[in-house]
Amino acid sequence: MYIDKSLMYIFLFMFFGGTFYKFSKIHRPEKLHGKLEGFLEFKSNSIIIDKDEYLLDEIEKIEIVNNDYYGKSTGSSRGFDSNFSNGVDNRLILILKNKQRIQCMFELYYEYDMGKVDDILINYYLAGKLNFDQLLKIFKVKGKEEIEDFKQSIENATTTNSSL
Repeated sequence: MYIDKSLMYIFLFMFFGGTFYKFSKIHRPEKLHGKLEGFLEFKSNSIIIDKDEYLLDEIEKIEIVNNDYYGKSTGSSRGFDSNFSNGVDNRLILILKNKQRIQCMFELYYEYDMGKVDDILINYYLAGKLNFDQLLKIFKVKGKEEIEDFKQSIENATTTNSSL
């Protein structure tokens, strides 16, 4: 009887201790395993990754995956991990004309941060470096009507720029 009570107290302590620990981390994003180094910059005629500049003329294809941002709910509450992302699971892949593949990961703090370089990314699309489906994913454009509006806005911008 005495052993049963002791075990019960141990299990209760572990349960409440674990629950407290889990909830103490609930509003914090997961830890960064490693460190972020370098800088990524999108320019109208090039992309700079850290100190290396890749001219648009050297690039055959650009792929961007930007599904992650700081504080995004991961939907996972397994174990004692955080339920929020640290925002670093984004990827830029450049395929150069010489078939060299350049890849880097980058952090987004807000979900729509890529919109800050929308003109530049549209320029990459118009130059044939980024396909339209990729552009839709980057800007999170969904739905038939929204896609048509987006396509029209690109056409209008192109017409306006070419008449200047």
